[in-house]
Amino acid sequence: MAPIYTTLLIATAAIVAFASRDSVSVHGGQPAHARSPTLKRSLKDCASQVHLEPEVTQGPYYVNGELVRSDVREDQEGVDLYADVQIIDVNTCEPVNFLDL
Repeated sequence: MAPIYTTLLIATAAIVAFASRDSVSVHGGQPAHARSPTLKRSLKDCASQVHLEPEVTQGPYYVNGELVRSDVREDQEGVDLYADVQIIDVNTCEPVNFLDL
């Protein structure tokens, strides 16, 4: 099981690094929103630079009431993770607003 977690960690780190490349937010600072002209221009160019394919992840399916959680550590010790992530629509290269991860 270790390779799966390692791959997930590397993929998460890559996503966070990619997402924060155009962002200036450092928890407490002002984020560079997708509505800014500079960032929006770079998002428009994403269709020609990056080939994105939609994926569907099967399961696990949670019980109602457990879908939205702010602390996934349960009773175990852990560290807080703060990630500025931006999800982009593969058809329009526009940011997807109001999406829970």
